[in-house]
Amino acid sequence: MGFIHCEITHEVLSPAKSWDLLQNNTQGAIIWFLGNVRDHNEGQKVTAITYEGISVLGENTLKKICEECHDKWGPDLDFVVVHRVGTLLVGETSIIIGVASPHRVAAYESSRYIIEQIKLRLPIWKKEHYASGKEAWLRGNSLNG
Repeated sequence: MGFIHCEITHEVLSPAKSWDLLQNNTQGAIIWFLGNVRDHNEGQKVTAITYEGISVLGENTLKKICEECHDKWGPDLDFVVVHRVGTLLVGETSIIIGVASPHRVAAYESSRYIIEQIKLRLPIWKKEHYASGKEAWLRGNSLNG
């Protein structure tokens, strides 16, 4: 079975650290996805987002999603999935997803599957902070509202 590293952290995310975890000479394709806090949502100016979640539960969910990718695209894929919690300012990275595979198709498809499943299933709650001073919890998946 391939390598899986899943983490929920308060630390600033490091693409270089994630690269070091995933890099090896057996894979022909490596796909990276970085999700950043953007400065707007639904017509409002966003200044920050607070992500809240339980590390163990979140990490178990991420690992299960990666294991599903092994079932769909083969056991030789490697994964790094790291999600940051806490209050992040505009431009900061909230998630890093890395997939290594012998071939590009499995890497692309599993990377897309991971982010879509995270949006549906990861028990992370998001509160947006707006320039107006208002805040709003965002509607999430069926697990978190």
